[in-house]
Amino acid sequence: MLFSLWLACAPKPQAWTAPAPSSEPDAFLVDADFGCFRDWEKVGHSYYTSVVGDPAAAAQAARDNTPFPVGSVVQLMPNEAMVKRHVGYAPETGDWEFLKLQIVKGQTVITERGTTEVKNLAGGCAACHSASAESNDWVCSEGHGCEELPGFILKQAEKAVAKDPRCGESG
Repeated sequence: MLFSLWLACAPKPQAWTAPAPSSEPDAFLVDADFGCFRDWEKVGHSYYTSVVGDPAAAAQAARDNTPFPVGSVVQLMPNEAMVKRHVGYAPETGDWEFLKLQIVKGQTVITERGTTEVKNLAGGCAACHSASAESNDWVCSEGHGCEELPGFILKQAEKAVAKDPRCGESG
């Protein structure tokens, strides 16, 4: 229901321009970069991959509590994600970009992206994740300093993941 409420209130998709080319590795995600994230590696409650380099490196960073490599993508729910951008992209968020997503006819549409200005039902993404900034590279998980998500939110997330239409019938 929480997920459905979010979809009903979701803003219309915006147009974005890709950043200028740089010699630094980066990860500017577009709609097509998202699919069935249940195929990604799960660590704790979240799913991890990388769109730059080795997809297993992001999950390994999550397990080892080490800094995430550029291109790491983290998702807990189908309607939001975070991606590690190039060094210096946004020092105020540890170079993470937060994305709000909507699934339309089985395809992902990025409806909002940014750093400190992106909000979800719990408030600001950066505000919650900042509690984990120093020791866990802005990624919240059990024992990482972030406010623990209530059990009903985690159950809603699990239901939303299980019903993700990008994953087909099985799940």
